[in-house]
Amino acid sequence: MEYERRLEAAAKIILAEDSQASPAPPDCREFGVTATLKPHQVEGVSWLIRKYLLGVNVVLGDEMGLGKTLQAISFLSYLKFHQGLRGPFLVLCPLSVTDGWVSEINRFTPKLEVLRYVGDKDCRRNLRKSIYEKSSKGSLLPFDVLLTTYDIALMDQDFLSQIPWQYAVIDEAQRLKNPNSVLYNVLLEQFLIPRRLLITGTPIQNNLTELWALMHFCMPLVFGTLDQFLSAFKESGEHLSGLEASNVKETYKSLKFILGAFMLRRTKSLLIESGNLVLPPLTELTVMVPLVSLQKKVYTSILRKELPGLLALSSGTSNHTSLQNIVIQLRKACSHPYLFPGIEPEPFEEGEHLVQASGKLLVLDQLLKRLHGIGHRVLLFS
Repeated sequence: MEYERRLEAAAKIILAEDSQASPAPPDCREFGVTATLKPHQVEGVSWLIRKYLLGVNVVLGDEMGLGKTLQAISFLSYLKFHQGLRGPFLVLCPLSVTDGWVSEINRFTPKLEVLRYVGDKDCRRNLRKSIYEKSSKGSLLPFDVLLTTYDIALMDQDFLSQIPWQYAVIDEAQRLKNPNSVLYNVLLEQFLIPRRLLITGTPIQNNLTELWALMHFCMPLVFGTLDQFLSAFKESGEHLSGLEASNVKETYKSLKFILGAFMLRRTKSLLIESGNLVLPPLTELTVMVPLVSLQKKVYTSILRKELPGLLALSSGTSNHTSLQNIVIQLRKACSHPYLFPGIEPEPFEEGEHLVQASGKLLVLDQLLKRLHGIGHRVLLFS
């Protein structure tokens, strides 16, 4: 109870200070942001600014698609041009999104100098050499933002952990949900990142241990030990009595209040309900795509091979499992014949034949060219 009361007291102080210090919504153009932020993004940047001024490290837990990256880089631009912090700022993210980060920084905060610190061992050695040479000629590092991956942060920790980072942004922070991982402990104990922001679309996913790991990474002194956290907010079991159920409800109410001081979580549905997000009407268009000749051959071959099974199914002497397997094989043929071993011709190289062998890819290839040509962005689900 003492631990829970201490967390509640800390949350009350932070929320009270936050409400009193709430400035007018920031004009992000004043600190070099070229994008027009949506209302919820302006609110998010304002929230990050207020928490920074209060000395609180936080979690930005917005649902995917609400512009967490744009909010984060707008905030970094605020630190440089409004607070006068030249950096350096550290951004850790998966390799797959490093290009996206660089693209958004160059597009929306072009006055931030970003270095993409990735590549093989020799490439990174050359990058370090260049950094040393440029920094030796002046007192500042030759970048505002250094962008790298979790794996490289571990491999090159001797170099990266020596840099006094003014601020760190950890993207896809669910990678830190295991407090016993090497990454978690190296970043927390070896890196010089007293001020930090965690970004994740799934801040609360599986259990209290993972939640504690994120909150402890943000504010170690506030959130104490895992044992203290689990003891205060232990997950409810089954067959609770009325009094026990009431106590659990109050405990989770307390936890929600505490998290509100350190985490911002918005979903599209809530923002639409509140009027802070307006989405265009959803348009669904189904395109019927014919099979190419190779797909027809594979499809027909599957039907002929499985004909006895289909006849047995219709007479009631087979089971639905066999039907499910047939349907799966037919779906594979409709997607791409190369999903079956032995169909793709040697030497198994990338090329136009990958597109020509599938009706779906032929149509997709034409759609992507057209959409890219008129400036659209595309998200593929398969």
